[in-house]
Amino acid sequence: MRIETALAAAGAMAALALGAMSVGTAMAQSGNAQVVVINIQRVVQESQAGQDMRTKLKALMEQKQREFRTQNEGAANAVQAEGRVLQPQLEGKTQQQIAAQPDLKNRVESLMRRQQDLAQKSQIFEASMQQTEQKAADELLRLLDPVVGQVMTQRGATIVLNAQGGIAKASPSVDITQEVTTRFNASNPRAPQPTWAPYIPPAPQPSAAAPKK
Repeated sequence: MRIETALAAAGAMAALALGAMSVGTAMAQSGNAQVVVINIQRVVQESQAGQDMRTKLKALMEQKQREFRTQNEGAANAVQAEGRVLQPQLEGKTQQQIAAQPDLKNRVESLMRRQQDLAQKSQIFEASMQQTEQKAADELLRLLDPVVGQVMTQRGATIVLNAQGGIAKASPSVDITQEVTTRFNASNPRAPQPTWAPYIPPAPQPSAAAPKK
């Protein structure tokens, strides 16, 4: 998930964070309640804080990617070099023939472990990027929530619908997207500095003990 996608996805999910309902549920429960509509995704994409967050996230991600390459470049080059050396020695050999040569077998197994280690580090790094982007998006929505509440109070609204929730058409008079964006720009012209959120893989589960006979 890239930066823009993470923020857009967070905007699309913000209906839950802001207590918005589906159209059917809202119509069933509204009665005489005042309903307003908001395009959260557009607010996130067009607001000054949303744009600032994308800029800051981009800088943070580029920094972390440089650090990751620096930390693992040597190991990756060594794995590639060892693979090139082993390739001609493995051509035409079956697994049984490789197993019959202990030195070759050990080198192949060592290479496979190193490849798996690099692959695991890459997966953890990718998961950390996604987690960092989601954390930043959540923080942006946390700042946006009271602004939406202020506009709802001013409008006397008790229900806010997400424009991405299947609304075919709504009167411009009930659309608070631009008003929320303007207020959000005034109260939060800059986004908070995003912080790295490293992904921690779950600890492996212990093997189940064999049943006693």
